[in-house]
This record gives sequence, structure tokens and C-alpha cells, in this order.
Amino acid sequence: MIVTTENQDMLLEAAARETASTGWAKDAQAVGFVDDRGLIGVAVYQNITEAHADFHIAAMPGRRLNGEIFRILLKLAFHSDHMGLDVLWFPIPESNVKAQVAALKMGCQFEARRRGYSADGTDAILMSLRCENLYHPQVVATPADEGALQGV
Repeated sequence: MIVTTENQDMLLEAAARETASTGWAKDAQAVGFVDDRGLIGVAVYQNITEAHADFHIAAMPGRRLNGEIFRILLKLAFHSDHMGLDVLWFPIPESNVKAQVAALKMGCQFEARRRGYSADGTDAILMSLRCENLYHPQVVATPADEGALQGV
């Protein structure tokens, strides 16, 4: 699998098509996932501040987003070497119950209902994922320890 930010126009267009978005904020940044069969999915971060961003994600028709993709997206959002955010906001159309369940399984929490916020004018359910609520396993190996494992 390849993770790419190249060809932002194409990635944003694919994400808009699959999320039924009417457009993206000027600061929108798309991340695509590609394999030998083509585009798997696209995620878009937008309305980005030092602490938070809106997050949208879509799988291409007939494709599934796996745990590895979600781990990469969360690392990009929360790790200090990347965006270093505290919170991701998930505005999900009220009618997209499948996406709401997926967000809850990721650890998102319900925040509010945004009236008329979806592209079609219907309500959106706003969920949040906070960095502080993610599971962070303790790292016990140092880079020197990793070298000691070579040849074992």
C-alpha cells in the first residue's frame, strides 16, 4: 500500500464525490491510499488550527479501509512529528449511520448535532476524537535495543 499526498486536486475530487461534499476549505489537505488495484480511500483534514481539524474519510466503491489506514491517519493527525493536533472533529451526515458506528468504534464521542450542516442541507452529527483518549502503548525498546535484535 502506498500513502500519498500527491495530486491534491484528484484526491479532493475523489473525496468530494464519495462523501457528497460540495467543496473543501482552502486549507484542505488530502491523503490517499493506493494499492495495485488503484485508490482505496481518501481522507481530508480541513479547517486546521494548532489544536484541531475537521476530518472526512471515504472508501472508494468496492474498497474497505482497514486498521492500518486508520492508524496512519491518526498518527498523521496526532503525532508531534506531523500535525500534532489535540482533537479531530468528525461531522457525519445524520443519515450515515454506518459512518457514525465506525467513528464510535474508533473511540469518537458524540459532541453535538449541527442543523443543516450536511451538503444536502440535512443535519450532521458532530463527533470528536481526542488525542488524550487514544491508547498509547508504552515504548520499552530504545533505538539501541532495536539494533541488538538484528540477527536474532
